Amino acid sequence: MKSIKIVINDAGVNVGTLVDINNALDEVNGKASSFTITSAVKVVEIIKRAEVYLEKHNVPFTDRCGATVTYRPAGPSANAYKNSAISTEITLRRAKNGTPIWYLDKIERVAVYPRNAERFHVRISDAAARNLVKRALAAFGRTEVPAEKDWREPAKAA
Repeated sequence: MKSIKIVINDAGVNVGTLVDINNALDEVNGKASSFTITSAVKVVEIIKRAEVYLEKHNVPFTDRCGATVTYRPAGPSANAYKNSAISTEITLRRAKNGTPIWYLDKIERVAVYPRNAERFHVRISDAAARNLVKRALAAFGRTEVPAEKDWREPAKAA
């Protein structure tokens, strides 16, 4: 699948982009609809949810580039489903700071089982993670991350 560029601005998302996303989802989902992502609108909601998540966890705009989101809807809630159900899993990647530009990099058909929880996994870049740690430590007057050996409990005497 070729990545689909999604630009979200005050006017919304380009209609052509929404059509491209819907076509890609239809191609992967086939006739399945119950536990799948069936609409480009849902993809845009996931992007907005990711932006809120990054903001809530104090990741500034300058560090959001390179963040990825993996999303899959929840599985059946009833145990009556003895086998797996068809679902959709998508992977999105943030490509620009400032105005959010995301790429829909992957759409997969996956299996979900009864009582599987929704998967909403946000991952930030290594540089963003280092900057988060630096800012957190600065709040406590620290400038360096202690070496991992210093984090461990002291060995107990025999």
